[in-house]
Amino acid sequence: MRKVDVLLICLLGSSLLLACNLPQGGEVRGLGEARSSEDTTPTPTPDVAASPTPTQTKAAPTPTATIRARLRSAPHTATPIMAATPTPTSIPEPASEPASAAGTVRVAADGSGDYPSLEEAVGSVPEGATIILEAGTFRLAGPLEVAQSLSLEGAGMDQTEIVSDAAGHVVRFSGGGSFSAEGITFRHEGVATAHVVVVDGGEATFDGCRFTGAASSEDARMAGLRLQGSASGVVRDCAVEANNAYGILMVDQAQTTLEGNTITGNERVGIVYEGDAGGVARGNDISGNRGHGIVVAERAQPTLEGNTCAYNERSGISYFDDAGGAARNNNCTANWEMGIFVAGQSQPTLEGNACASNIEAGIWYADTAGGVARGNECSSNIFAGIVVGGQAQPTLEGNTCIGNTEAGIWYADNASGVVRGNECSGNKFGIAVMEPANPELVDNNLHDNSNADIQDWR
Repeated sequence: MRKVDVLLICLLGSSLLLACNLPQGGEVRGLGEARSSEDTTPTPTPDVAASPTPTQTKAAPTPTATIRARLRSAPHTATPIMAATPTPTSIPEPASEPASAAGTVRVAADGSGDYPSLEEAVGSVPEGATIILEAGTFRLAGPLEVAQSLSLEGAGMDQTEIVSDAAGHVVRFSGGGSFSAEGITFRHEGVATAHVVVVDGGEATFDGCRFTGAASSEDARMAGLRLQGSASGVVRDCAVEANNAYGILMVDQAQTTLEGNTITGNERVGIVYEGDAGGVARGNDISGNRGHGIVVAERAQPTLEGNTCAYNERSGISYFDDAGGAARNNNCTANWEMGIFVAGQSQPTLEGNACASNIEAGIWYADTAGGVARGNECSSNIFAGIVVGGQAQPTLEGNTCIGNTEAGIWYADNASGVVRGNECSGNKFGIAVMEPANPELVDNNLHDNSNADIQDWR
């Protein structure tokens, strides 16, 4: 066999092998994707001959002629491997979210934070965001309105403060969601009539905050913290001080829990419950206010437990109107009038309270008030342990009335009710009943009173 024939046969075999292994367009694309990112050599696009039409009768070439044609055209034809594959580019890292979209922003008093002012931050951040306030004084241009769920976190009530001299309020939350503040002093300054903070509905949590500077007028009594509508939540470990007139005012259907707060130096009352307000006040120190420590009025029915209500210029706790609820285990001592005062048509339950060293009485009932006083200790009061006057008719049972100047229990006016199982000793009179009062005295332990165990003027 001639060398030319051998060469032609080899070339024919190579051509057939190449034709069998050549991938289709879709496969080319897949291979191109698998190429190394370092392979950047472009691949020329192969020439594609036009397909003959059905009317063409071109004779099929012989294998030898085909090979010769390939040989003649080889120097001028690039290898048809695949389409050019672009170099894969590296995927950039996603840009960090804007601070407001991330949900937490920082604001500095000098404007160097994520926003130049607290007002702009509040107006820009999304629902449920947290604004971290650095140490400093954030002075507002006007009342700050918060209408969405939001958290404010300060550096501590002695380091971060929000201040305004505008009328109305310093901050008001009126959203239906949640609001929280921690480690911030809210302060109103100047004489414009204003609350400090108002919560109108929703759930609010204040932890370690201070409310001060509420300014009242003859027609409006303002508060350091006003909770209204259906407000709920917790006020915990806060200082509520130097407000004119009220420290905390709860109205409407507010049901907030007040726990571990110091409420002092307020011009009229430390805590006021009005409307249908309720909730729990627990473990608060409500002392040194210019009026009452706690007032419960209208139809309010809170639970007051474990509070200290001392050195107030009127009573430690006072009930008016149709108020009710319960006062348990409170320390109502050294107030300028009464430890607990119950008036109007109120009907509270008083249990386990210590009402000592008050100027007038440990517990005093007036008007048509009633309810139950059970297991209270009313000792060393300047006038009497318990006084019942007007048309009041409470049930007094199991109380201890020791060492009061005039009487352990004193009845006057048209008062009545049941006096059962009380211990009265070390007083001038154990029980004194002035005409026309008419209580029912049952099984009381009366002893060691200086003038008489029972002085009954009926």
